[in-house]
Amino acid sequence: MKLVTEITPLIPLTCYFLAIAIAHSLLPPAATAIPKPKSARHALFVIAAGSSLGITWFYMLAFLKRSFTEFYHPLSPDVSLKTISYWLRETHLFEQAWRTVCSTPARWWVSSQICTYATGIWTVFLWKEGILPSLFSAGTDLV
Repeated sequence: MKLVTEITPLIPLTCYFLAIAIAHSLLPPAATAIPKPKSARHALFVIAAGSSLGITWFYMLAFLKRSFTEFYHPLSPDVSLKTISYWLRETHLFEQAWRTVCSTPARWWVSSQICTYATGIWTVFLWKEGILPSLFSAGTDLV
């Protein structure tokens, strides 16, 4: 029974990372390959996309580390199934993340701009690019 109590809080976070891994594995090879840039504009896009991905994951993992560290402060327990499970059970990560994002008007504004762009403008752009020739291919096949 104790093992179930320790594992249960890990399920949502584990499923989140598992869903990301599964979605990534379902992508066609052409989507995950980094092609040799055909133009300066294409190179800039590849660099921006890679940087965005790296920065996003850096800050996501930094937030999880900070949350774990602050939860146990001033203690510094070993990272184990028990300590992670207790932290996840007693912490509301999404609420904590939104509280961090909305802690100042500037942070809220930047976050709202990113969300608006990601769910509005960028979604429409990707839909359009799926139908029409690619903006970045400039008439050449990049795959």
